[in-house]
Amino acid sequence: MKLKLKNKRIVIVGVIVFIILVSIIAVIIVNSKSEKSIKNRYEKIVRELGKEFYENHYYDLVTVTNGSNYIQAFDELGFTFDLDSLSSISIKAKNKAAKLESKDYTCGKYSTKVIVHPKNPYGKKDYDIDVILDCGFDK
Repeated sequence: MKLKLKNKRIVIVGVIVFIILVSIIAVIIVNSKSEKSIKNRYEKIVRELGKEFYENHYYDLVTVTNGSNYIQAFDELGFTFDLDSLSSISIKAKNKAAKLESKDYTCGKYSTKVIVHPKNPYGKKDYDIDVILDCGFDK
């Protein structure tokens, strides 16, 4: 009788430990997926800001001032713009940049950047964008 009672207690403790471990693993998985989701959303916002800044502001400013050949010189190096610059061109851009702040993650105004790489034929929409996020995701 004592042996059966002892075995039942071991089984119950084992089940409780198993449930706790599964719960901890589930919380870790959910948190990592939500962080990845936030990071993807932030990257999309910064990419959109870079696109708007380059196409609606910078491209015309540079080509009017320096001519279209100037753009070609930066196809490999690219033009780098920080979040502060990207959000300064309009109220709409400023409001979009404000979405890059939450209680857990806030992007650095000067360390979050886009690098715009113009490409042939060097028109307003001929470029690739690299995004550098500094929002505290990798801590």
